[in-house]
Amino acid sequence: MEKRRLIIGVITILAIALYIWIAYFEIPAKVKKGEDALHGESWIAEFDDYLKGEVR
Repeated sequence: MEKRRLIIGVITILAIALYIWIAYFEIPAKVKKGEDALHGESWIAEFDDYLKGEVR
């Protein structure tokens, strides 16, 4: 019974650590990459419009 409780405790601690890592490190990093990509594409589109003479 004690071994079972220990295994459940270890799994719980690992699950909590994994959740914290994903929620606070992995997802924000991907969001930042996505935002940077969007800003980069926006800049390229504006530059293309400028070259075509279609300034906004």
